[in-house]
Amino acid sequence: MVDGYKYDVFVSAASESPVEPWVNTHFLKMLRDHLSNEMAAEPKVFWWKEQSTGVNWEENLKKELSRTRILVAVLSPHYFRSEWCMAEFESIVERERLLGLGNVQYPQGLVYPILFSDGDCFSDRGRLKLWKDLSEWRYHWPQFRDSLKYLKFDEAMRDVAKELAAQITVVPPWRNNFPMITNPTVLPESTMKLPRI
Repeated sequence: MVDGYKYDVFVSAASESPVEPWVNTHFLKMLRDHLSNEMAAEPKVFWWKEQSTGVNWEENLKKELSRTRILVAVLSPHYFRSEWCMAEFESIVERERLLGLGNVQYPQGLVYPILFSDGDCFSDRGRLKLWKDLSEWRYHWPQFRDSLKYLKFDEAMRDVAKELAAQITVVPPWRNNFPMITNPTVLPESTMKLPRI
C-alpha cells in the first residue's frame, strides 16, 4: 500500500438473488483469474462477503472503498434501490468529479459498470456510463460452468480484464480526502417500469 491504494477493484453488487450468487459462483473467480493474466502484480479485489469475522462491516466498507482504484458496479434494478450500492457508486462518481474525470476533457472515469439485468429500469445516473453487457450469461447455478455458454462468458471476462487492467494503470494518485457519500439517492420502486400483461 505504498501509494495509499490497497485494492485495484472493489466489486459492488446487490445482495439479492440471482446477482449475489452469480458474483460469488462465477464472476469473482473469472475476474481474478483473468486480471491476474493481464497485470504485472497480483490484482487485489475487494468483495464485501470476504471481510474478516467480527469486523465492523459498515466502517470497513467505507475504509476499503476509499483505498480502491476502480469500482466494478454490477448493475441490476436492485442495485439502484440499495442504499449501500448507491453510496458506493455515488462516492466514486464524486471522486471522479474531485479528480476532474468523467467529463468532456477526460471521459474515462473510475466506475466500470457491468450490466447484469434490465437496463430499462435504471435511473439517469446508471445510463450516464457505458456498461459492459454480461446479461446474456447471468446464470447463477453452478451447472453453468458445464455449458457451452460458459466459454463465451470466459471470452467476455477476458475483455473485461483487459479493459480493467488498462484503467487501473492510469488511475490518479491516492488522496486522503476522497469523498464518502453516506446519504445516497436511491431509485424509488414506484418509478420502476412494469411489464404489460
